[in-house]
Amino acid sequence: MADANEPLRPATAWQDALEIGDFTATPIEGRTTLLLAVGPASERDVRRVLADRLGLDLPQQCRAVTSAGVTLASIGPGKWLAIADAVEAVPSARRLADVLAGTLADLPASLVDVSDGYAALRLSGEATRDVLMRLVPVDVDRAAFSDGAVAATHMEHVGVILIRTDAADGFELLAPRSFAVSLAGSIETAARTVAASRRFAG
Repeated sequence: MADANEPLRPATAWQDALEIGDFTATPIEGRTTLLLAVGPASERDVRRVLADRLGLDLPQQCRAVTSAGVTLASIGPGKWLAIADAVEAVPSARRLADVLAGTLADLPASLVDVSDGYAALRLSGEATRDVLMRLVPVDVDRAAFSDGAVAATHMEHVGVILIRTDAADGFELLAPRSFAVSLAGSIETAARTVAASRRFAG
């Protein structure tokens, strides 16, 4: 466990787990992330086809649902991210694009592989809420931001996506990979500040 008093080390592009006090940030690598865009006129048909053929449900605005090994997260009107670490229906998560593309082939929907564009972190620990409150303009208290909630927001003027997972005090953070080094430093600084505050308060 890192000491909150240690000098800041150069931030990496989320290559290593960060553990400071009651906060842990763990990189998520090797996942498939697809951007699905659907027009209002075809959303009902896309919902039906995904449910009937793949058992996937498109969540409502600002929500995420997980089924059949795939998380679908609403990030805006008519836009969802399809995220898979492993897919039960196919041997490799990398084939998720082929499965979805084939399923939606006859429908007016756009599907783009954005896996290389995002860096992802799994955030956990009792201090996670305090750390996030220093970084994003979102009320992440469980009463306001419950399990499965999604926010397309910003951190240090960089657009990010924040998802509340089912784990206690658990979140996933997705950010443009080109800003990962900068944001990693901001997260570490916030975590050290929170750890120091908790130590002095206790």
